[in-house]
Amino acid sequence: MLFVEVYAAKLDDDKKPVSGSDGFYAADKLLLYTAMASGAAWGKDIPDMLRNADWNYAVFTTEKQHRPGVNQAECFACHKPLDSTSYVFTLKQLAEAK
Repeated sequence: MLFVEVYAAKLDDDKKPVSGSDGFYAADKLLLYTAMASGAAWGKDIPDMLRNADWNYAVFTTEKQHRPGVNQAECFACHKPLDSTSYVFTLKQLAEAK
């Protein structure tokens, strides 16, 4: 299971994103949570053109409720090309962070 907090970027007076000392945008307001998890046979009902093995995806509000109106097909389609990294964008970085 992977769980991500999604924040808006902090903006300066000119409405441009502020970078932190690490070079990434500085976080401001929490917007939502995303999660991806894998379980036995979870992908069995997903069409082949979208299936990401047995991964499934969810988006939650800041109140930790399922976010209404999310089209999971967009999650599947975006992660689909990542089959060589278990459908995870940051697998290398996660492995290095042990």
